[in-house]
Amino acid sequence: MKLKGLNNIVYPLRLPSSAAAHIFHCYKIQADVAYIDADHDYNAVVRNIQLYYPLVRKEGILMGHNFTLKGVEQALPFLNSSRMLSSITEHVNCANEDPYLIYYYSL
Repeated sequence: MKLKGLNNIVYPLRLPSSAAAHIFHCYKIQADVAYIDADHDYNAVVRNIQLYYPLVRKEGILMGHNFTLKGVEQALPFLNSSRMLSSITEHVNCANEDPYLIYYYSL
């Protein structure tokens, strides 16, 4: 992040997602964007979104990827049907990586 001049804007937290959410909560941090790359099990995906949903500003973005993994794929329709989030899914091509799906939630 420092090389790209983003070190005052982007704060990667290499922690278990629940620990990172706890830090956000304790310091009353409202993120504009949160990118979650954690456990891809159905229950874990639902729990992570429930943890981060209140920590992202209104009209902020909650992001993740690996949409085609079973747990993620199963969790997203449940969250959409609960009207908790509205989603937009698109293909993203990354340099030197295979294309993958990324999902955005506009809160």
